Amino acid sequence: MIKKTNLPGIGLRNLKTALGVLVCILLYDLLHRPYVFFACISVIICLAPTMETSYQMSKDRMIGTVLGGLLGIPFLYLKDSVINVVDFFPLEAVIICLGVMLVIYLLNLVGNKGAVANACIVFLSVLITLEDGLQQMTPLMYSVNRIIDSAVGIIVALVVNKYFFPFDEESKQEKGTLN
Repeated sequence: MIKKTNLPGIGLRNLKTALGVLVCILLYDLLHRPYVFFACISVIICLAPTMETSYQMSKDRMIGTVLGGLLGIPFLYLKDSVINVVDFFPLEAVIICLGVMLVIYLLNLVGNKGAVANACIVFLSVLITLEDGLQQMTPLMYSVNRIIDSAVGIIVALVVNKYFFPFDEESKQEKGTLN
């Protein structure tokens, strides 16, 4: 006998996230812009159950992306300069780790722990993706493009969350059911 299983339905956040990813993919195709992956990451990270949470996550995502991207530029030049003199991989790894420590320290210093993970990810993407032989753009242009891609994904996430199946926060607050 087959046991009946009650599977949960597909929720609105699931639908909104898929719609946001679809919008990014179609927009990037229309604009012939590469790296839709980074915009889609922002949609997935920033699309939250409430607009308030989405705004906070979007703010943290943007701060993290800007800080990680901008700190990645001098660290990439430092790493490449040191490696040109002393080609020793463990030294390269230490430089990258010192940069991660600085990113975390600075965000903790300004009280924005919510941006730490994104900042570290973008910092690492600059240092690891732009290794010699893989560079297709300057570190500055790569960082600027990551910031643009994150901003596009954030805007898409906020628009989808606000206007497609909007979460009625006011009525939930009145009923006392808002988490």
